[in-house]
Amino acid sequence: YANELELPVMFYYMPTDALTVYGGPVLGYVMSGGYKQVVEASDPDISQYMAADLGEFLNRFDFSFAAGAKYDFAGRYFGEVRYTYGFTNLFEESIVPEEIDFVPRTLTIGFGVNL
Repeated sequence: YANELELPVMFYYMPTDALTVYGGPVLGYVMSGGYKQVVEASDPDISQYMAADLGEFLNRFDFSFAAGAKYDFAGRYFGEVRYTYGFTNLFEESIVPEEIDFVPRTLTIGFGVNL
């Protein structure tokens, strides 16, 4: 997991009144990160977790590119899809093997109401 603040700088193009496509760079700052793992327990009603904070091994600044589209329908509602492709490995090279990359890539799908 990683708790990250992102600052997207999007450039919009509206080919129709209802459709908007956009893309641009995303600057990020990773505040904390680590991992969580479920540990087997003999009682099925008990969930146990093991976790570690790996903040000291994180690259704090992240650079990504995002592209997406938004479609307005029925005058008040909209749907949106965005894909973010990361370029920065979140962990320092000293902590993980070279063949493993921790590069964020995110697909976001949303539905909303314009107020």
